[in-house]
Amino acid sequence: MSGHITLVGAEDVARAGHNMQHAADEMRRAASSLESTAERIVRAFDDAAQRMQEAAERIELAMKGAAS
Repeated sequence: MSGHITLVGAEDVARAGHNMQHAADEMRRAASSLESTAERIVRAFDDAAQRMQEAAERIELAMKGAAS
């Protein structure tokens, strides 16, 4: 005897564990990608809001100048 015991279905359990690890890795990558995308969207909205604020200030100044 070799001293090893092989359980029926052990390969299936090992394969399932590997598949679960692979799925967890994919989920981590997806979460990281979503986080990066969300950060880019927030920056884009912040930039757009800043440009809108600056445009509103220029319009306000122009209207005050026209009223004078």
